[in-house]
Amino acid sequence: MKKNILIFLFIIFAFGVGTSVYAQPINYDSLANLPLKDIVEIPVVIGVSKYEEKESKSPATVLIITEAQIRENCYQDLSEILKDVFAIDIVDNARGFGEYYTIRGIGGNDRFLVLIDGQKINPVSGTFLSVGNSISVKFAKRIEIIFGPSSVMYGADAFSGIINIVSKEATEKFYLSANTDYGNQTTGNTEIFTQFKINKNLSFVGLARFYHSNGQDFVGRDTIYDIITQYHSPQRNQFEQPINDHTIFVKSKYKNLTISYFRQFFDEGNALGQQPISVIYNKECKWKMESNIVWASYNKQFDSLRNISFNLAYVNHRQDPESQFYKWDKNAVLNKAFSQYMTGIDNTFRTSLTYHRTFLKRKNFNVITGIEYEYTNSIPPYANDQVLARSDKFEGATAEIIKKELTITEQRFAGFIQVVYSPVKELNLILGGRYDYSLKNKESFNPRMSFVYTPFKSTAIKLMYGTAFQAPSLYYQYEQWGSNTGVMLSADEIRTTQPEWKLENQKVSTFEGQISQRINNIIVFHLSGYYSHLTNLIERVNFTDNAYNKYFSTPDTAFYSHGYRNENVGIQRISGANFMTEISLKTDFYGYISYSYTDAFAEEEDFNENIPRIAKHKLCVGFIYRNLFEHFSISTRVKWIGKVNNRNQVAFPSGTQPGYFNMDISLRVSNFIKPIMFYVKLENIFNTKYSHGGILDQVVYLPTIPQARFVGRIGIEIALNKL
Repeated sequence: MKKNILIFLFIIFAFGVGTSVYAQPINYDSLANLPLKDIVEIPVVIGVSKYEEKESKSPATVLIITEAQIRENCYQDLSEILKDVFAIDIVDNARGFGEYYTIRGIGGNDRFLVLIDGQKINPVSGTFLSVGNSISVKFAKRIEIIFGPSSVMYGADAFSGIINIVSKEATEKFYLSANTDYGNQTTGNTEIFTQFKINKNLSFVGLARFYHSNGQDFVGRDTIYDIITQYHSPQRNQFEQPINDHTIFVKSKYKNLTISYFRQFFDEGNALGQQPISVIYNKECKWKMESNIVWASYNKQFDSLRNISFNLAYVNHRQDPESQFYKWDKNAVLNKAFSQYMTGIDNTFRTSLTYHRTFLKRKNFNVITGIEYEYTNSIPPYANDQVLARSDKFEGATAEIIKKELTITEQRFAGFIQVVYSPVKELNLILGGRYDYSLKNKESFNPRMSFVYTPFKSTAIKLMYGTAFQAPSLYYQYEQWGSNTGVMLSADEIRTTQPEWKLENQKVSTFEGQISQRINNIIVFHLSGYYSHLTNLIERVNFTDNAYNKYFSTPDTAFYSHGYRNENVGIQRISGANFMTEISLKTDFYGYISYSYTDAFAEEEDFNENIPRIAKHKLCVGFIYRNLFEHFSISTRVKWIGKVNNRNQVAFPSGTQPGYFNMDISLRVSNFIKPIMFYVKLENIFNTKYSHGGILDQVVYLPTIPQARFVGRIGIEIALNKL
């Protein structure tokens, strides 16, 4: 503790000493119309160290998705991009997750952060992030996918990686576009985007996107879903898991002050991936939530040597009271249903102050340092069960009881520093550290060390080490459910008999290396390897056969059953390698081929288990050809996924389920009528029948989740002026 206090005092001291430098802003808008060969030459990233730096010099493995790639691939939301990232394993149609992501072998939507211009949009209480079709990328200038632990800059939950969406800056020209499309599954999408400058000091960027789809219907495709046709009234005997998502983003900038607002609204099915014999696949079974974030950023560039940034944000995350698991009574399947409503509210204020500077006129030594504070007022996701021993809807008198009995407050403090020393211009030595302190959870110190060598302009070599932590979220602490054979106990209930019992922070340490080589501005090779060691992971265990079951006990009779709780017992080891080649043969052609290898296992008492939902081998190939016959741009993406780990030994005795192959094509048609552009999106064009790995334990839940066959959409976009 004394050592950590000294570290924190050093960080505060670093604020007030010396001179500084801040990387000069680069005009990304001027890059919008570059030929596609320049996609592989985008030079900077901001999310790694919280300031602009050349990607080749940054202390992380980074994949940058440019505005040109977003446009030519017809990407509309974040999920479409992540499905094409070679180092990510994905489970689509995954209950309220939308998609369940595993990044370089580390699984969980609560283990990576999504940022909008550096602002976290993940629920503060640790509830998993729902992505789905609710995070538009129409306003993105670029998307930075930063692999590996990043707690040194972002604190808790920057466990497997960071996804930073960098928004567009307004240009001198007024720009307004509107697009809409329609496709099978009664899918419709509408977006409006605008950006303009009112004067040289005041600018505005805005987006609104609305998405609807009836979703997949798997009845008749897989016999396990055929029971849906036997549902009794009042349930409809139809497969219904509709999607109604939207995104709103607004950014206004006046001189050094930027005020932004982001809204994510997610309304999708909550039955997908679960057993139809127990969970009802009607539209009442839904996961519905919204996040609203408003923040102000003041960035002062004193001169070429000094920069200071101040941020203040308010975040509201709310689980809609209609969110529920809609289930069959085990004793009356197909005859009697009940609702298990979910709750969850976060109200958070956070602020940060960051200072970036350099020493010496030669600029070979620079420092970024900062302090952060966060105050959160939350109601846990399982508050209904915790307080009432039943899942009543969070409304009226019930809501007031829950608010009174189980409102959790939390305060977090943090200080960080990162030093970059360049004894020669070809070499960067990076050392950083961050100290996080929570009033409720254990403190944490996380370092970063990197060696970045660029012996030639076309060559970059990186050796990196970093750690991250994940605090025990309210989701883990208050997870609640009960049956007549077993009951899940929360942290508060356990402490009634074990006062000192407490969940600890989960931890990961990662070693990695990367080499990038450019050849004649035509071909770029990227090769990276990594090893991650995860400890203290929180897992559900059966710790007693005689736990008080509040769900079935009465004032006169106490009922006891198996007792489960979350504990820090998990250890995982993950190693892997990624290879990517990018090629630009001429002005309008860009292609790539990428391969990913992942070997991931969890240490158990008597054996090592392969971590589920991970394909050891993945291969992706794609290309973009722009201005074909002056009117057409085509993008093709081909994916081959090898065998996928699956822990359901009955369905898959070998421990793996079959992999799959599919192909997507996007086509843009322009310049026939100047303000109008047409586009076509075709997914799984070979109509391949395939499945993703099931979520969670793959036993109580389905071992696999079938995926969409052919999906096609056609759209039109009208734009005033060009960016």
